[in-house]
Amino acid sequence: MKTRKRFRIPGRTVFDRNLEQHQVILDMGKIHEGLLKVTHEQLGSTWLPISVVRNIEPLSTKNYIIEVNRDYWKDIFWMG
Repeated sequence: MKTRKRFRIPGRTVFDRNLEQHQVILDMGKIHEGLLKVTHEQLGSTWLPISVVRNIEPLSTKNYIIEVNRDYWKDIFWMG
């Protein structure tokens, strides 16, 4: 059985509280100056600062579970 790696982003900030998990598609080739391109199946795509994403757990080659602060997630502007 293959073991999945969990990536923990260091540092403790206000974004470490009230975390929610979301299944998204990450294009690891689209990391640019601290921004990570995230695509949600129902909401669309957006660029998130890597500093607000806490845990990243791979489900497959493109699908990941990420943890993001609940209040920050609600304020994201999604591009259809």
